[in-house]
Amino acid sequence: MIYLGLDLSSQSLSALIIDAEAGAILKEHSISFGEDLPQYETQNGFVCGDNQQVYSYPAMFLDALELLFEQLSEYLPQIQAVSLSGQQHASVYLNDSFETTLNELDDQLSLSEQLVKSLSRSITPIWMDHSTSLECQEMHSSIGASVVEISGSPFCERFTAAQIRKFAKNEPEAYAKTDKIHLVSSFMSSVLIG
Repeated sequence: MIYLGLDLSSQSLSALIIDAEAGAILKEHSISFGEDLPQYETQNGFVCGDNQQVYSYPAMFLDALELLFEQLSEYLPQIQAVSLSGQQHASVYLNDSFETTLNELDDQLSLSEQLVKSLSRSITPIWMDHSTSLECQEMHSSIGASVVEISGSPFCERFTAAQIRKFAKNEPEAYAKTDKIHLVSSFMSSVLIG
């Protein structure tokens, strides 16, 4: 069996194609966001804002996926299973058109140009974002120390819950248009499986 492993990091989308029966790596390949997708004007794949804000573009992830698949096209017909991992605390915010748009994709158009209309945020926080100290304090005051018992983790600035709270507070209109919030790994998996 031929397997494809994908890893979406802050700087790149990397692929590893293996032949499980032969125990061999057939191909390793990576799309560097900064080098291969310069139109996003990122610093190695991310954008640094004020007050320790760190963002990236979900559309860039989609463009990287298509570029990767173009460059690995000779291997794609052989692939029997795909595994994907992604930035643990990077999030993607979608409006209620996502599923419909995903079901009506046109192979003559890029994923990003079709799915960008389904984003309620075009640029989203990633795991490196540390701008949510206030939101962490607010959540801790509201929930208390029991959050460690509930989740196994304390509130942390780079965690998705604090980023969601900040978005809801600071951009209530955009938040109200948000139907689903995915981690980047589940967003990309949803795109892959349609």
